[in-house]
Amino acid sequence: MVSNFLTVTPLVSLISYLVIPVEHRLPFVAGTNLAFNIFFGALASVVVPWFMSLAAVQQGIRNGTEIGKMQKSFMDAQATAKLSEVQALPAVSTTILQVDL
Repeated sequence: MVSNFLTVTPLVSLISYLVIPVEHRLPFVAGTNLAFNIFFGALASVVVPWFMSLAAVQQGIRNGTEIGKMQKSFMDAQATAKLSEVQALPAVSTTILQVDL
């Protein structure tokens, strides 16, 4: 997930241990994370629509979809070939031998 790469938690934790008193650490960390998430959500709501409107991105999505369709049809053909091979095998007897002791 992208938000795992864009985090302020280590920096906030360092600041909270060095500067913030013990009784205020939890609200400081929670408030900072909330502010960062609001900022990141607002940024993403602006950047993602712009990014998706680029012609190169739309062409890449189309190409990826076509490749996915080709891979699926290839895998379906392989599965059908394997199934026909298995059906062509001779039947194997599953008789259990009984030994009297």
